[in-house]
Amino acid sequence: PDSNSLLGEDELPTRGATWAFLRYAADREPGPDQTFFFNLVNTTTAGVENLGRVIGAAPLDWMQDWTVSVYTDDAVAGVQPQYTQPSWNFRSVMPRISQLYGGRQRFPLKTHTLGSGTTQTVNLRGGGAAFLRFGILPSGRVALRLSNGDNPPPPALRLSLVRTR
Repeated sequence: PDSNSLLGEDELPTRGATWAFLRYAADREPGPDQTFFFNLVNTTTAGVENLGRVIGAAPLDWMQDWTVSVYTDDAVAGVQPQYTQPSWNFRSVMPRISQLYGGRQRFPLKTHTLGSGTTQTVNLRGGGAAFLRFGILPSGRVALRLSNGDNPPPPALRLSLVRTR
């Protein structure tokens, strides 16, 4: 997910992410699926502008929520509905599909684990996502520092922090 994006080049990973996002958006949008998809394709607008028109909200906010849902759906109890994917349980489906093609038998979401005092470098493509995991002892503290080499992170960078326990 860090090297691909919903807003990326017209490649297979982008198409797959777009398909998954549109399914998520159709589930989240309160009207019937048929109306959502009809409104999405029967217009003269295109792209993010068109999506915003149909959902009536900022598309990048929904894309960020979808990115969180990719990790939290069917894995983290008690999350808000915007962090779920009601139509799919990818954590049960993907390992079975992977088995059919001789792949790993686990949910294939790339995550990075942070340890105490460690540094993790992620080459994040615009519109991509990186999933970093870390733990903290009760009443402990954590400090996260984000940078772009020797520079601060870009102002458009969005960060979501999810407590899983």
